[in-house]
Amino acid sequence: MKKIVKIFSLFAVLITMLTVMTVSASAAHSVNVNLGSGWRARIDGPLNAHQGKFHGHVYHGNKQIGAENVDGTKHDGRSFSSVPKKKVAKLKGSAKWKEAKEKNGKLMKQRSKLTFSNIGYWISSHTMILEL
Repeated sequence: MKKIVKIFSLFAVLITMLTVMTVSASAAHSVNVNLGSGWRARIDGPLNAHQGKFHGHVYHGNKQIGAENVDGTKHDGRSFSSVPKKKVAKLKGSAKWKEAKEKNGKLMKQRSKLTFSNIGYWISSHTMILEL
């Protein structure tokens, strides 16, 4: 039984290594959008290609007022509900927001495909490596 556990554990480690190597280069980047009158936004990519979404943070001065994923869902428990509607409209109408939204759509589609990498990531995140 221990031999089976060892083999399975090594397989899970191998899958994890292959999965980490396939992380998308578009996953971690930031761009800024000036919204005028001391308002600004930062659009970030997801932390990695396996989880998270492209999202924006809106600041007035140095204080973060809101954050939201490009698909309209909350990000870090925040939304744009406290941000003036004109500022949200300017952000969502910007070429940079539209580009992030398009990239997010492609990323979500890619994640939904059944691939060796996705299966490996799922196995590695749902497997507890036992004592070797």
